[in-house]
Amino acid sequence: MATPANRILIGKTSNLWTRKRIYLSADSIEVDEIDSFYITRKRVFLDEVLLVTYHRFIRKGLSISAMAIAALFLFIGLSIRDEEAIIFFAILAGLIIIPVMVHLVYRIDGVTVYGKRCKAELFFRFRKKRARYLFDAICQQVQKRQAEI
Repeated sequence: MATPANRILIGKTSNLWTRKRIYLSADSIEVDEIDSFYITRKRVFLDEVLLVTYHRFIRKGLSISAMAIAALFLFIGLSIRDEEAIIFFAILAGLIIIPVMVHLVYRIDGVTVYGKRCKAELFFRFRKKRARYLFDAICQQVQKRQAEI
């Protein structure tokens, strides 16, 4: 079992309920999932890796809902028929549309490592070179480990 000193933090993700820390150790990729006060550790052993993928994706639900809210703001502003209200609601809609457009242009890069029992996922919004570097490094580690067997 790897001690924390032998693990290298390669990624972090979080959402409303959980936080994930992904580590690379000598023989596995470890995912620590922290949910309130419960901690779950999953391991994908390098000699059991079935597939490593590098992909780009868009969060469609987030994009569609944000555009719907922006359209609602524009509709409210236009229905009031006051010049100041139109400008105010147009600015609000713009503040929502700009991050969505950035998301649509840059997308999210993902590296997923599939093992026999579980998988490890890494997501990168802006660090595209880091995603590619980690993909290559993980592939090299997996090939090296599986060649030893």
